[in-house]
Amino acid sequence: MRDRLLGLPAGDVDLVCEDALSVAEEVAAQKGAALVSFTKKEDSPCFRVVERKHPGFSIDLSPLKGGDIFSDLAARDFTVNAMALQVTEDLRPGNLVDPFDGSGDLEQRLLRMTTPEAFRNDPLRIFRAFRFAASLGLEIESRTLAEAQRCAGLLTKTAGERILAELKMFFIEKHVSSLARKMTATGAVHALFPRNVETKEEAGPRVKPESRILACVENLLEHPEEIFGDFSAVATGIFDQEDRRFLLKTAALLLDSLGVFTAETAAAAAERLCMPRKMRETLRRLASGYHFLVGKGNTRSTDRENLELYRRIGDEMIGAFILAKASAEAKSLSKAPGIRIKNAAAGYLSGLRDAFSHPPLISGSDLLSLGIPPGPAIGKILSHVRAAQDLGEVSTRQDAIRLAQALCLQASQ
Repeated sequence: MRDRLLGLPAGDVDLVCEDALSVAEEVAAQKGAALVSFTKKEDSPCFRVVERKHPGFSIDLSPLKGGDIFSDLAARDFTVNAMALQVTEDLRPGNLVDPFDGSGDLEQRLLRMTTPEAFRNDPLRIFRAFRFAASLGLEIESRTLAEAQRCAGLLTKTAGERILAELKMFFIEKHVSSLARKMTATGAVHALFPRNVETKEEAGPRVKPESRILACVENLLEHPEEIFGDFSAVATGIFDQEDRRFLLKTAALLLDSLGVFTAETAAAAAERLCMPRKMRETLRRLASGYHFLVGKGNTRSTDRENLELYRRIGDEMIGAFILAKASAEAKSLSKAPGIRIKNAAAGYLSGLRDAFSHPPLISGSDLLSLGIPPGPAIGKILSHVRAAQDLGEVSTRQDAIRLAQALCLQASQ
């Protein structure tokens, strides 16, 4: 009903009735459609009718809660979601049922809780409030915001998977930094990621919480040329894959709320949100890249000592460049850090990324065949030769072997 009043396309129809399963079976039979049952939650089963010719459209039927439609709507989260249309026997729309004036709130662009118990009944609705505010362009009513703050501590017992899904939908929107600051102010973020997260590693310069790093990140995502220049299209193509945008914004949220983002805080966040393994690894690499960029004065990607780190982090360096530059901008530092980060980004995208994709010119067995005994020396020589290959100093197998021989001779003298 909400989307209909807003003039938005609806991908499905939600119906509530007394005998949902029987009605769903009858509708599916009439339409020759598939019937899918969602009964994992015994207190809120749902039966979905999916037309075979139009799989993008579905009808969800749920049992009426509380004995009547008014009790059912009273259990919803927000007034804009607590509206319904009566349906006639021939499935035509009837009168609007709107006991909480959700239509009036839509006209005022307001998001308001149905009852003061809304967040206590399900604390996840705190994050859902900000997600709806972002996607629908609504302002969260002051009393609703105050109640969210009172209930934020209850989020500690909310399943991480559910919170992860809400945050992903929240961060899909382009401009959420102002809402994210309000979210942090309610205590919702700190309930997930406490300020006293321990870090055993050097975190680099801490930033002041609420420092608008997320706002700077959003600006750089819209204007990638400010950091990637002529390589903006390449960087954007890399960054639009998988969950990189979501994880970058999550990292910015951590910085804006905790003031620190390290591999350990990344691991704590990933654990709390029950992230899949690949997503956890991506966030860890992003943290390592960011820590390197803000913790070193020299970020030139062509320095030999930095090559191994760039190779290990790979394309997550794209997000690290954005986050590090956003951090520098938010702290109103001089232009020097931003220029160094921009130069490092150009070095990675213009040559190193392609060089890293090439297999090494020689291996340990090659060194053994040259008479170099097994031991730490082999690893050091291979690392040196690989760095020379990445920098274009050697380009053939023969050149690599000659360099290895020279290094071996040098080590023996």
